[in-house]
This record gives sequence, structure tokens and C-alpha cells, in this order.
Amino acid sequence: DALLWINSLVAMCRQMMPNEKSQLFNALNQRHIFEALEEYLRKSCNGYQQWERLMALEAKTREDQQRDHTGQPHPLSSGQGVTDGNAAAGSAKTDEQHSSGQMSVNGK
Repeated sequence: DALLWINSLVAMCRQMMPNEKSQLFNALNQRHIFEALEEYLRKSCNGYQQWERLMALEAKTREDQQRDHTGQPHPLSSGQGVTDGNAAAGSAKTDEQHSSGQMSVNGK
């Protein structure tokens, strides 16, 4: 579905610049394409549901990694560090801290 949308976007750009195909990708900034694709996926029902499932799975994985072998939450996960709400908001720094395990006392 997203690939079809990207192909439609490229076709539309080619119609606007039929004699300048070599400049097509020079004129399109990759960042704008990805921002438009992200917006499209958020707005499409299926894409939004997939995004929600991904965020829920990521939060569960983080929670599982924070538990020690006894099944109890890791001491640092009880009120210190970054909350799942902030991680779900898409902070790359937050995700890096969680995935690399680099978290200090008092969440600094």
C-alpha cells in the first residue's frame, strides 16, 4: 500500500517535470518523502494499527529486559529513568538509552 503511494508520488512528479527526469530525484528531498510517508502511514488505518502494535511490542520488550531473573522489575525501572510514555513518543535518545542499557541513577 505504501509502495503504491510512493510510486504514485514519483509518477506525479514525473508528470510535472516530463523533460527533466534526470533532475527528478535532485528536486525531491528524501527527507520530505519520508515525512510524507510517515504522515500517510499514521493516517491510514492499517498503517496506524501496525505502528501502535510496534510501539506496544517495543514497550513490552523494554519491560521484559528490565526484569531480573526472579521476574521482579529491575530496581532502576521503578520510577527512575525514562517512562514508556516518553519512549512511545519516538525519542531516539530514549530508545538508545534503553537499548544500550546506559542508564544512570536518578535517570540522568
